[in-house]
Amino acid sequence: MGQQQLLLLILGIVIVSAAVVYGIQAFDENREKSREDSEIHKIMDLASQAQAWKSKPVLMGGGRSNDPADFSGFTIGALGLTASGGPDSSPFVNFPGSGCYRFFPSTTHLRINALNEECVLGSWTKGVTIAGLEPDDITLDYRPE
Repeated sequence: MGQQQLLLLILGIVIVSAAVVYGIQAFDENREKSREDSEIHKIMDLASQAQAWKSKPVLMGGGRSNDPADFSGFTIGALGLTASGGPDSSPFVNFPGSGCYRFFPSTTHLRINALNEECVLGSWTKGVTIAGLEPDDITLDYRPE
């Protein structure tokens, strides 16, 4: 082979290698973004289900009261879900592929945290606070990983 052909071969290998590395990075970023979007979708779905439970009369299995922000009677079972015990003995709901979610009801709001893959209590990165029955009463917030 001549020097020119050898140089073109090496240049081709470098370009193909760079394209493969870029493709792998783009795939990883897309996978991470998809996982994050799935968590946000699930946590917002749980928030709307909790609001629907709160708006139903008690006789129909709901939690309606004079105070729309009082979620003190809320349980995971109110949404028809089964609670699991975590490694720290705290109940949570685990959706395979969508993560773990922990509920914190109180007399002023309902807090739902998306936990890490091991479902450890203090590991949340996304959370939602529900302070009433209106769409504007849902607040989504993030905490850096």
